[in-house]
Amino acid sequence: MSVSDAGKAFLTLVKRLRAKYAHAPSDSPVSQEPGGAADGLVDQMVFGFMLWESSSSAAKTAFERVGSAFVDYNELRIALPEEIASVLGDEGALGLERATRLRASLRDVYGREHSITLAHVSEAPKREAWSYLRSLEGMPQFVAARLLVFGLGGHAAPVDRRLASLLHAEGACPEGLDEPWDIGAWLERQVRANEAGAVASVLQSWSDDRGGAARASNAAKAKAERTPKAARAPKAKGTPASAKASGGRPKSKGG
Repeated sequence: MSVSDAGKAFLTLVKRLRAKYAHAPSDSPVSQEPGGAADGLVDQMVFGFMLWESSSSAAKTAFERVGSAFVDYNELRIALPEEIASVLGDEGALGLERATRLRASLRDVYGREHSITLAHVSEAPKREAWSYLRSLEGMPQFVAARLLVFGLGGHAAPVDRRLASLLHAEGACPEGLDEPWDIGAWLERQVRANEAGAVASVLQSWSDDRGGAARASNAAKAKAERTPKAARAPKAKGTPASAKASGGRPKSKGG
């Protein structure tokens, strides 16, 4: 199948999915997710890690468990990956990979900003914000792209192995594109910027319905995904003092 054919197949797929999931939200603001808007982009990032290689319902449950088990994101940052995986209720290979990556990204944010905050990212130009997010240690393409689309209103296409497998099965992705970073870059060129959120939402609904079967085979592949070296960014400067005082809070215990 040619790249052109794959592009046509993808657009046909999106048209079909938008009709099927007509009631899927066109965006996904923090206020619609556990934790509300209080922790902003950090909430979005943590929730994104719960959704990566998972379903929306499982992600919401996992996010709520994080809020009940940890006082704030600083406590989550210093927890052992095994402890985090246990809290998430998934101590298998994929659960441990999720926990390890989440912890690495939180530690990288803290190392750069001296606090668990992404406030400065919301004030940066979209290109700089994208470069920063994708450069975080352990950051999957899916989480970074989802943050850009739903947290910052940018143009990106969240892709994990679940979605990649479905796209290839439909012939809606060029042969030879296997890495989420590469597939995401290709999808960006198929979707208009003002439709990125709507398309990402229906693709997620599709993945929720059809992606579970790919979980076992994708666990090892997910571990192999790495942050592109070219995306490494320097520490941000000028973080407000007020932001440095907070470690963020998933929820108060028992809340």
